[in-house]
Amino acid sequence: MGVKVPTSDLMLENVQITYRNFGGVVGEFNPSGARTYSVWLDSYEQAEAIEELGWKVRYTKPSEEWERGRPHMPVTVKYHPRLQPPRVVMLTSRGQTKMGEEDIDILDFMNIKKCDMILRPFHWKLKTGGEGVKNMCSSIYITIQEDALELKYADVPEITVGGQQAAIGSGEDYSRPFEDLGEIAENQYALEQGKGF
Repeated sequence: MGVKVPTSDLMLENVQITYRNFGGVVGEFNPSGARTYSVWLDSYEQAEAIEELGWKVRYTKPSEEWERGRPHMPVTVKYHPRLQPPRVVMLTSRGQTKMGEEDIDILDFMNIKKCDMILRPFHWKLKTGGEGVKNMCSSIYITIQEDALELKYADVPEITVGGQQAAIGSGEDYSRPFEDLGEIAENQYALEQGKGF
């Protein structure tokens, strides 16, 4: 008998995520370098209802609070030339920023307040007979937890030291950020980098 496959996408709102690896860093638990994260589930009842639909749910090690382990849904963020890319959007008080494969890794270091997302099922089969379902990210909107100073200066446009409008993933080279400020700034920069002048 084959595995049960969800018949429609799943929308989750106002959820928390964990085990972030948007950058696809290779490690002990990620030998393939897949871009992944997990979604915390709030109860065993929720987990069982989602599993009943065919979605993949995992559990942490048991604890005092979660005697069977806390349930979570592992999610894969896949970029492939023949697949529609996932929509990944970062939300701050300044607005929304669409993230791409080249800059999504910064989400591994952000203080995330909450997420809304739509997951789609991917039914995989091996020639050897194995099969299963992967939880794939179709879209995710990530609200960033901003501190008091970020909120205070949210209306001030972000620019580079050279006076250009800053943009995520612009591809511009800012390796010499003080080149327009003269020799004094260049020497100060060298001192701060421990290079002397």
